Amino acid sequence: MIDLDEINLLKKLIREAVNIQNWQQEIYTALHNIDADWITSMSELTANGYFVLWDSVNNRLGYAVDPVVKTELRQKIIEGKAFSVSRRFENVASDAYVDLLFSNPSGSGKSANLVVIEVITFAQSHVDIYRGVTVTSPGTSITPLNLNLGSANESDMHVEYGGTYSPTGDPALNTVCPGGNRVRAVGGATEVGETAIIPENYNILVRVTNKSDSSTDISIRILWWEE
Repeated sequence: MIDLDEINLLKKLIREAVNIQNWQQEIYTALHNIDADWITSMSELTANGYFVLWDSVNNRLGYAVDPVVKTELRQKIIEGKAFSVSRRFENVASDAYVDLLFSNPSGSGKSANLVVIEVITFAQSHVDIYRGVTVTSPGTSITPLNLNLGSANESDMHVEYGGTYSPTGDPALNTVCPGGNRVRAVGGATEVGETAIIPENYNILVRVTNKSDSSTDISIRILWWEE
């Protein structure tokens, strides 16, 4: 006698097997459609949305943007809403520091969505990021670059350096930028994996202190979109 329950169970198992096969094919296709530079040398995905990468050429640790963030950033570039700013400081004395202030001024009507803060130095350095900084005397302004060179949109953010700034409280982030220890080494690169949002009337200060015994060059770059 044919057991209908067994037949129905067999049909259900076959359907599930087909579903699993289809899911495997979809996963396989999706993996092959991933941009290769998202996964090159990838070792792990950190909790803050950044991939930790090992740079085998320079023998140092670096970071890459999460593919989800990267996709969104590309869309904002296309829309003309993504910007970058950078500054190189030369011959920074031992134990001296440089500051880069990023402000979202009152009345902007926008939020700044930080993608990455990059610090590169020729020597060992400390990197501190403060928020809610008081500007005692303003510095030199830097004009942000629209990453869509064909867009006429201008950034509503204010970026400057060289002023007098008074941080309050402990830094929101403490980290280090390592010095070089090989023939070809030129210091290190630190990318602060903080996909933070800077609302209107808020600011952050990036302070980099030269902890080596001699003067060095330091660069700071900030990448964001705003809307």
